[in-house]
Amino acid sequence: MKVVDLLSALAERDIQLWLDQGNLRFSAPEGAFTDSLRQQVVANKPDIIEFLTQATKKAAAPIPILDRSNSPLALSYGQQRLWLVDQLAPDDITYNMTSALTIAGPLHLPLLTQALTELVSRHESLRTAFGDQEGVPYQRIQSPEDWRPVIIDLNAESEQQRQTSVEQAIRSVAESAYDLAAGYLFKVKLLRLDQNRHVLVAGMHHIVSDAWSMEILVRELGILYLAAVRGISSSLPPLPVQYADYAQWQRDQMASEGMKEQLNYWVD
Repeated sequence: MKVVDLLSALAERDIQLWLDQGNLRFSAPEGAFTDSLRQQVVANKPDIIEFLTQATKKAAAPIPILDRSNSPLALSYGQQRLWLVDQLAPDDITYNMTSALTIAGPLHLPLLTQALTELVSRHESLRTAFGDQEGVPYQRIQSPEDWRPVIIDLNAESEQQRQTSVEQAIRSVAESAYDLAAGYLFKVKLLRLDQNRHVLVAGMHHIVSDAWSMEILVRELGILYLAAVRGISSSLPPLPVQYADYAQWQRDQMASEGMKEQLNYWVD
């Protein structure tokens, strides 16, 4: 199998490969990276590294920032595939991503809400909706002011009732279908068990996030919350680009002469 064909097959399964200081890394949904695909990657590893090295050199120019007031924002190829799947099965929950975090110790709910709102404001993908014009999907970035976490106080319930309520909250987030056109595909439920115990349930559709992104969001939420508690500005630098910028850049790259040269290199 040619490298281009192999990378295309991996992309169809939402498996991403990249170079980290010359080493090949990957990100894949659970169960997507089968033993057969893994063996093919290992067998073609030198060619894959060479291909990605050349692609990185060609893509050295910075990703341009789009004018948000202009024409509709394009989806990345991965987003377009997930959007199409949702059109075919709008009630499917296969691509729901849900996690629950137990927080022990005192918690300042207003400041945590503030940190969550800052997180949503910082990352456009968390407040993106997906519409379509004559069957062509596009992204629509929504206002962060209209996003709110759901806070549920379980302090008056018995311990058994609390456990049941937590399980129900997790199940509700995990098993509720997302409306891609409505947007705000990042959901948070914060359950207060008592003064020193809380459970944060977060859910997202895979069209706006992946497992690697979830780790980043958890880390940044911690930084924003601690900064709010201390009354200082967070140490997070402004994001140089948003995902909508990358999506358009990806499409421009695929249509560029540079990409044709790369394909011709491996085809000839």
